[in-house]
Amino acid sequence: MSKSLSNARPAEMSFAALSLGSNLGCRESSILAAARRLELEPGIELLALSSLYETEPVGNGFRSTFLNAACTVQTSLDPSALLGLCKALERAFGRDRGGAGDRPLDIDIILYGDRIIEEPELVIPHPRFAERLFVLLPLSEIAPEMTDPATGERIDVLCGRISGGGWVRRISSRGRIP
Repeated sequence: MSKSLSNARPAEMSFAALSLGSNLGCRESSILAAARRLELEPGIELLALSSLYETEPVGNGFRSTFLNAACTVQTSLDPSALLGLCKALERAFGRDRGGAGDRPLDIDIILYGDRIIEEPELVIPHPRFAERLFVLLPLSEIAPEMTDPATGERIDVLCGRISGGGWVRRISSRGRIP
């Protein structure tokens, strides 16, 4: 039996950067399990996962510190579908997106190629990412040359310029993919 031929083109792949965080439950396990789940999703190729960083919460209403990491992916999912996947993973880990505060898992799309998107449910680059060391430090570890499409500035430059925004310390390189 022969393969059927199709005029369908392979889905175009885009490079995206995600931020993962947790301050409830077994934070490290949640982040690593979420990265594994991302890797198993159709249309997602996990390229790199940063070390894990313990971080001071930004804002009020948090009972404990966060663990944060960043990952880079190649994806055939469009930005809205990728957002839907991130929200589904958060729900699977017990996240109620009803408001701010403590969370077992938080996944944000930080960058999606060179796209700038401003929709009610999705803003890329992620708002305020360039002010948040807990996002920039893990991302600069795995993708320092990546640029903010809004400003053209490299992630490592943004990270080196940030002041304030709470303390961040690397606690584990367990997350890293060789």
